[in-house]
Amino acid sequence: MEMLEIAMVSDEERDEIQMLFERKNGLSELLKSVVDMKQQGDNIDIIYDKLVQDMGKTNLKYKLWWDKIIDKYKLQNYKISQLRIDFQSKKIIPTK
Repeated sequence: MEMLEIAMVSDEERDEIQMLFERKNGLSELLKSVVDMKQQGDNIDIIYDKLVQDMGKTNLKYKLWWDKIIDKYKLQNYKISQLRIDFQSKKIIPTK
């Protein structure tokens, strides 16, 4: 099935968002584990606080990347939640 391409990013742009995407997912999974440990009574407040801070910073970088791409490729008719990137082809496509 052919993907509807609305823009194509550079290799550098793709690499940047792919790293942020993978970091977001990794931090999210790690945060779930830490929350489970915390609920079981483990004293991991320092780790939890650092994870929450890192997640906030990563989410901000992720949002700023999309803001920059939306502006650069004139995609103002879309919200970030309506866009995704195919890392292999570097195409920005609308979400379903």
